[in-house]
Parts: sequence; structure tokens; C-alpha cells
Amino acid sequence: DPDASLAILREVQAQVQAGNALGLPRFWVDVILATNTTDWDAASNSFTSFVTPRAVAVLLNGGAPLPVPGFDEYVALGYAATWLLEQSPEFRNLYRRTTMLGLDALGNMLYLRRRKVAFAPDTPLVRELVQHLNESHAFFGTHFGGIYDTEDAAVSALNVGRREDLWGIVAVRDDG
Repeated sequence: DPDASLAILREVQAQVQAGNALGLPRFWVDVILATNTTDWDAASNSFTSFVTPRAVAVLLNGGAPLPVPGFDEYVALGYAATWLLEQSPEFRNLYRRTTMLGLDALGNMLYLRRRKVAFAPDTPLVRELVQHLNESHAFFGTHFGGIYDTEDAAVSALNVGRREDLWGIVAVRDDG
């Protein structure tokens, strides 16, 4: 509900303007203060105008290696990247430029809400891992693509079976 979200954003903005940063890091305080809360479209546009150049700068100038996010962080970043792609001409331009160069790091994150990760082989250890991930990660259940009998079966489902909703296969090997 955009109206309810906007009301919450306005309240948070009022708190921050009154000097109560609510424990937020400085970056988010700046985002909140820079957000135009006249209406939902204005809020969306000012958010993308503030965040997109900073995200682009981090991606292009951050150097390597970039920090590796946890599963829930990666999924949340994917959701945010999809939203930015849909909202921001600057982000769409960045996406087009990077894919023309053959870099698909952003593409792997986009539209993650429709993608899943599979596991192999079907062993007690893998089942225990899946259970742990399901219990410890908020987004795991939404993005769990199943357990395959073998790694070859999972790869076949992805490549031969054209299971396009898979974006990754975790192959657990016990090499002794």
C-alpha cells in the first residue's frame, strides 16, 4: 500500500528531522532527509535520484574485491536492483552498458524474486544444510529450488531441461 508506506516514511522523516536518527547509519539518514514525500511518485523519484548515482559509483569505482553478501542480503539487493531497474533510467543505462561489455553481474541479481537455488546430491548432510538455511534465512524458502539426486541431475535440469527459474546450484561434495 503506497499510502501507508508513504505515511511511515513521513513519520520516520519527521523523527530524523527532529534529531532522532533512530539508530540509522548516516547514509540512510541522508536518504531519508533527501526524500521528497509530497506523494509516492515524488518519494520514489527522489529515492532513486539519491541512491542510483551512489550505487553506480560503488559498483564502478569500488575496486575489488567487493564484499560478499549473505544469502538474505543478496536477495534483498536483488529486489532493490530490480526495483531500481524498473524506476530509474540511470540504472537501466548502467545495466545496458555493463551487459554490452559482457558483464552480467547485475543480470544475475535482477528479477531474483522469480529465481531459485537448487542443491545436490540428495544426502542427509544436504538435507540438514537445507533445513538449517530454511530456519536461519528469511528469504530461503521463497528461493529454494529443490534437492536433486545428483549434481549431474541438477545441471541437466538447468541446461537440458531449461529450468529457467534456477539461478544457482549448490553442489556439496565430500572429498574425504
